[in-house]
Amino acid sequence: MTKAYYFPTVRAIITGILLLLIGLSPIYGVMLIDHSVTAGIVFFVQGFFRFPEIILVIIFLVMIISGILYLINARKILRLKLEETGVYYMPFAESAPAKYKPIFNMFFLKERLKFIPYSDITCADYKVDKRWGDFVSIKLKNGQSVRLLSAPFTMADKKEVVAMINSKTNDRDQLHL
Repeated sequence: MTKAYYFPTVRAIITGILLLLIGLSPIYGVMLIDHSVTAGIVFFVQGFFRFPEIILVIIFLVMIISGILYLINARKILRLKLEETGVYYMPFAESAPAKYKPIFNMFFLKERLKFIPYSDITCADYKVDKRWGDFVSIKLKNGQSVRLLSAPFTMADKKEVVAMINSKTNDRDQLHL
């Protein structure tokens, strides 16, 4: 029973195109003013040799690179994987510095999937919250709760994840009785 949930391809392509357009916006701006493609490219390259502009050029370059990565990996962005032994999930702002984690995950600079064995899980719930929206929450035996990054999934996918996790934890509990 291995089930994988990927980031929707359409959303990844749209995100990649938007990041590319934002990253190339300085070139477009100069092209509109000077009516020349080479002037836009020269403006972008000259930004590497002046101090305040180098920070902006680096930010725009990161957006261009991440846009290209989103377009290349549009069908392969794994968000959640349910296996026979446990749950692999995409961590979202769980470790330090938590303040900057969402930014790195947005730009596809993600860390590896984390693993929770079914033996550590008590149950999974589908929750609707005004602040966080609807999400899947996994309660662990040590009292902690893990919120799965499930925003790109449909409601049916979220309910399916909850049902699969609960069936695995209930099967395990019935074996020990």
